[in-house]
Amino acid sequence: MGYVVAQPNGTKTPKLYKTKQNGGRLLGVIPDEEMWSAQSIELHANEIIIHLGDNPPIGSVYGVWVEPIVKRLNIRNYGEIYNYADLTDVEEQRLAKAFPIALIRMQKLGPQCDWDLITEIRNPRGNKNGLYKYKPKGTDTLTYYQVQGQSPREIVKVVAHELAHGVWLRYMDATQRSRWIKLYDKFVSVKEITEREVDNMVKDMRQIGSVRDYMKDSEPEEQAAATIFLQWLKQVHTITTRELQDLLESGSQIPVPNTHLHKSDVQTPVTCYSKSSAPEMFSEALSSYIVGDLSDKRFIRMIKDLQR
Repeated sequence: MGYVVAQPNGTKTPKLYKTKQNGGRLLGVIPDEEMWSAQSIELHANEIIIHLGDNPPIGSVYGVWVEPIVKRLNIRNYGEIYNYADLTDVEEQRLAKAFPIALIRMQKLGPQCDWDLITEIRNPRGNKNGLYKYKPKGTDTLTYYQVQGQSPREIVKVVAHELAHGVWLRYMDATQRSRWIKLYDKFVSVKEITEREVDNMVKDMRQIGSVRDYMKDSEPEEQAAATIFLQWLKQVHTITTRELQDLLESGSQIPVPNTHLHKSDVQTPVTCYSKSSAPEMFSEALSSYIVGDLSDKRFIRMIKDLQR
């Protein structure tokens, strides 16, 4: 019967089940488990929400994410990988080459780079290349989102970046992390948005008549300042952008801060993505180091310090 979304009696939420008939009974199992004798349960007609067939399309159905596992891959020098993507033979070979390279090079940092990990290969989802889910009391999950045409070297960098999150979260102590946090802070510059600038911003919004049009027509520097002001409105006065639009259209008074606001700019020498936070800067630096792209001696020296 293929796949179904069902909510067996006594369960709180529906789930995806793989089903089969057995002596007149319909048995269901969570697709990842595939242990019919130990993990299967009997599903009744009134518990089944929808039948999805043998090859359901990927997506959300009744709040359940549907992406059945295709098979499990056993990669030499890496381990087991749960594959949810429809890979070609060439893509599978690239992944089988790249994952061990990323892991082996990461483990050269020291014994801290060895921990239990669930690894997944999933279909593309937005602009994501990878994801690391940290579970303090469980097993972490590393997800690689299959990107068509990526070279083994590019895959190594993505996998190494996600493994670096595990190093940061599981094995670096507060002192080691603080060194990277302080280094990140050196690349942060803070600028003031004065009361006068905010007043002029509100006047321009009134004249244009639309927050959206103001943001669209402004220079990047003005957009950044306006974003800080909109965040301040929401945090301090719980006024959303939509509610601000109502105030503009009705000619009502708009709250403005009675002191200057601050906005920051980050310029790290690693990658654009490394600007978002200290952990991301660390992960980008470490993955760049592993594929030979890192040239800044400060970062190289700090990475080598992890090996001691």
